Amino acid sequence: GSKSDGDESGSGSGRDAGRTMASAVTWGGVALMVHAAFSAVHYKELLDVAGVESGSDFVPFDVKVETFVGIAIALFGALLNAGKFESIDGSEALSKLKYDRFWDEPSFRLYNHRGRALRERLAAANKL
Repeated sequence: GSKSDGDESGSGSGRDAGRTMASAVTWGGVALMVHAAFSAVHYKELLDVAGVESGSDFVPFDVKVETFVGIAIALFGALLNAGKFESIDGSEALSKLKYDRFWDEPSFRLYNHRGRALRERLAAANKL
């Protein structure tokens, strides 16, 4: 049969377009934050040229708002790009695994260990 548009198992163009859109939203938020940083630097330079003394940590309100909006947009884009969230409770994922899988992990299999050397030493000691 044919796959439906909502099928997540295939790599359809709709899913790729969604990821592209999420990446664009994320980069839009990053660009907004970079613009806010340049605006803050530009404002400091204008104050220096005008000879106005202000606190070194003073940033105009519109730059602060632009920064927070940029953070929110970038975070929203990152969440859109994240895909399906998994449950923090692992019981659903673990219930799909067979019991043998828990105790038979290939990375824990050891074939070259001290047992061989100990067996040889015990055999040599028993011959004496």
